[in-house]
Amino acid sequence: MANIEAERVVAQLFEVSSEEAADLFAEDATNFGRQAGRAGVEKIFRALDEAFPDRSTEIVEMVSDGEMVTCRTIMTGTHLGRPSVPFVLGGVLAGVEPTGRRVEMESIHMFRVRDGKLTEHFAVRDDLGMGRQLGLLPDAPATGGH
Repeated sequence: MANIEAERVVAQLFEVSSEEAADLFAEDATNFGRQAGRAGVEKIFRALDEAFPDRSTEIVEMVSDGEMVTCRTIMTGTHLGRPSVPFVLGGVLAGVEPTGRRVEMESIHMFRVRDGKLTEHFAVRDDLGMGRQLGLLPDAPATGGH
């Protein structure tokens, strides 16, 4: 059954500053199954802001069932900096100078929400597409229709 309160917490995550976003996480929150806590999550958000200072994220779809909330998002931003956490965004930006290019990247996020706090986060992002948009990877070869 849909959990409107949990959905509200997740929606808020994409509307607030990085510091405020970290406060939405539980002190012992995990990210991709690893202990991160608020401090770790804040470092990740800060690194995203460093790489894409004009970053914004739109929630395209959201569903929930009990504690679990899943959403499909589109992040847009201009690559203007180097993230202090090199593995952010799958390491695609590790050691890469800012390209000045805009990106639009789809992701699917899954959160567990308990007592109004985010306790777990997993995501699947189009890091390959982002790398191509930034000119870091070649475009995909054209294939014939099926």
